[in-house]
Amino acid sequence: MQTFRRIPDLAKREAGYLVGRVSGYGKVPEYDDNLGVRSMAIYLERLSTKWETERYVAIVKVFRWLTGHKSFQAAYEDEEEKREFTDEGVLPASDVFKLPEGIDLQNEELWDNLMREEEEED
Repeated sequence: MQTFRRIPDLAKREAGYLVGRVSGYGKVPEYDDNLGVRSMAIYLERLSTKWETERYVAIVKVFRWLTGHKSFQAAYEDEEEKREFTDEGVLPASDVFKLPEGIDLQNEELWDNLMREEEEED
């Protein structure tokens, strides 16, 4: 709730659409991974067709504050937008395919260990 005080022009009644019983929390699918700003903008724009005006205004204010985009459309049309929504906020996109620096791709033992770790996680 402290963060809401930092969002310009966000009224207490608008914050009610973002947290609490009328927020819709639990009705929106949760993502195990980070979701890109552009993907989130498309998703929110589609959901927004079902929202009352007050909810839409509140969510757009927070989206603008988090991303700097004036609308969902502006966000998903921005081809340079590579950030992601994370548990820590909106951060630069992570590259899940980036290999650690200094890794020896010719090392068979390393590959055996990497494959074993993948098997253990599944």
